[in-house]
Amino acid sequence: MAHGRHIKVLGRGAPALLGDAPNVESTLRGLIDLLGMRLLDKPHMYEVETEIAKLGVEPFEDEGGVTGICVLSTSHCSIHTWPL
Repeated sequence: MAHGRHIKVLGRGAPALLGDAPNVESTLRGLIDLLGMRLLDKPHMYEVETEIAKLGVEPFEDEGGVTGICVLSTSHCSIHTWPL
C-alpha cells in the first residue's frame, strides 16, 4: 500500500509572531497554497494562554502558544507553536 506525502517542519521564529493566532493562520494558509493542497473550510485556530505556575512541569504542558488545524481535501494540516 502506497502512503501519501507527510511533511514535518520544525521552525523557529520571533515569540511575538509564534503567539499570534492570525499570523500563524496566515502562515499555515500560505504553506497549504504553496503545496497545492485544497482547504475545505476555514482553519480552526486556538490561542493557549501561558500558565506560569505550570512551567516547571513536563515540557509542552500549558506553555502557551497557538494550536491550529486545517481540514484538507485529502488529509489535514496542523500546527502547534510554543513561543517560550
